[in-house]
Amino acid sequence: MEILHGDDVLYSRVIEPGEEFTMTHVHSLTERTVRETFSVSEAGEILMEELWFDQHGANLPAGPEEYPDYTTTYEVRGGEVFVSHHSHPLPTFDIVVGGPDRARTLHFADGHSQPLLDIADFGTPVEVTTNLWKG
Repeated sequence: MEILHGDDVLYSRVIEPGEEFTMTHVHSLTERTVRETFSVSEAGEILMEELWFDQHGANLPAGPEEYPDYTTTYEVRGGEVFVSHHSHPLPTFDIVVGGPDRARTLHFADGHSQPLLDIADFGTPVEVTTNLWKG
């Protein structure tokens, strides 16, 4: 996988097919952790697996969401919300690097964590991709 800013590679690491990674951040209003889980397909695509949170806030789903090619599954268990995206492929996804109090951090199966703020400045738009989709 790579994290890009324009044509510049800010971060790169090998992720094996089937391996999961997560991205966490602190929600700006609830000040609670939000976790997104992704995996990598056999073809090298990033797959959106699940969104997790334990307190509703702005821009977090309040039920199943319908997209043109799939509908999420929304489940509340023990006060925690699990939104399954059913391995929906994302060729790439764009995010903006948050500040120290909201910083997004990637977490990998081997225990390594990579805060995005360590590789890019606050407010920097970055693209998460795999070599398969790199144009």
